[in-house]
Amino acid sequence: MRASAVLAATCAMSVTGAAVPRDAAPAAHPWLAPDVAGGAVRGPCPMLNSLANHGYLARDGKSISMQDLIAGLGSALHFNESLVRTLGTPAFATSTTGNASTFNLDDIAKHNVIEHDGSLSRADFAVTGDAKTFNTTVWAETKGYLESGAAASDNKVGVATMASARSKRIATAKATNPSFNLTTSQVTVSLGESAVILGTIGQSYTAPAAPVEWLKVVFEEERLPFNEGWNTSADVITTAQVLGLSQLIATSSS
Repeated sequence: MRASAVLAATCAMSVTGAAVPRDAAPAAHPWLAPDVAGGAVRGPCPMLNSLANHGYLARDGKSISMQDLIAGLGSALHFNESLVRTLGTPAFATSTTGNASTFNLDDIAKHNVIEHDGSLSRADFAVTGDAKTFNTTVWAETKGYLESGAAASDNKVGVATMASARSKRIATAKATNPSFNLTTSQVTVSLGESAVILGTIGQSYTAPAAPVEWLKVVFEEERLPFNEGWNTSADVITTAQVLGLSQLIATSSS
């Protein structure tokens, strides 16, 4: 779950073989591994974990407020305040901080609030008792679907590939977890999660094309792929855009 590699060089080859410039993480937000020995915590969301590892959220992953989310997701991902409030509000229902207006990243691992069965990179809680930690077996399955689907698209993941990977992971979870449960509201959350990571890393909420290698960086290293060529969106991302991509994924899944 924790990244062990240092930041790569700022210039490398693209997936097509052409030399392209890479934009290193902003100087104020270098990637640093979480200080677990010092008490840092991380949760089941690779994107939020990545933001904490870059310092867009508290590096210890603790006592995060709505204003912290608005500032962090706004700066790192260019999400507008309304979208951040929509995505972030449920997290406060999981808070163990003693302050209902803050939460810790590991709080959101509380089962059946935000965390749900059929994750792309975490095991179902009923199967392992741990839905927080990156699970190499679960991710290997998802990664295989993403790589297979992207092979015909310049190694980039689009809506159809993400939808297929998500559907197949849910099917596996259903088959291997006798207690599997994914409510209607959790389906909406699951679709939103897929939309956020696909649209953000694919740099479009209408026709995303996320390089598989960039997605691996987020899931495996919990790092934003600045070094690989990704940049924060120049355009503000809204709730309508995320919902629109969620619907595209849902439609492609049916």
